[in-house]
Amino acid sequence: KGEKLKVTKEDSTALVFSGEVYGYKAEVFYFFDESGTLFSGTIKFVIDEKNPDGAVSIYKAVRSELEKQLGKPSVDEVLLNDSTKTEDMKSPGAGLMTENKIYTTDWNDNPGTQIGMILSKSEKSPLSLGIVYQRK
Repeated sequence: KGEKLKVTKEDSTALVFSGEVYGYKAEVFYFFDESGTLFSGTIKFVIDEKNPDGAVSIYKAVRSELEKQLGKPSVDEVLLNDSTKTEDMKSPGAGLMTENKIYTTDWNDNPGTQIGMILSKSEKSPLSLGIVYQRK
C-alpha cells in the first residue's frame, strides 16, 4: 500500500523494485527462502545529503504512515553518540552528517516479525534512511 514500483530484478531468491513508497523515491528489496517464503525486506529511500533536515522530514512522514499500519512503535528514539555535543539537538538534521545523531524506530511487538527504521550516517557511508522487515 502506498507503493508505486517497477521491478528491476527478479529471481527465485529476490525481487528488487524501484519507484515510490509513501510518495518518496526508494528501492525495495524482498528476499525469499528456499520454499519461496518472504523472510526479509528492505526499503532504502533516496535522500539528499545536502539537506539533513529534509531527510528528517521524510523519516517522520514515513514513520507516521507506518504507525497507521503497525500501531505505536516499541522503540522511537533520537540518539546522540556523544551527548556532550548539545548543539546537535538544536535542529532536526544537526549531528546527522557528523555521525553523532541517529533516528531509530522499531516495531518489535508484532508476532513473527520485526520491523525497524533508521536514519543515520556511518563513517564510510552516505546518510541513509531505510526500513528493514525481518521474519522472526
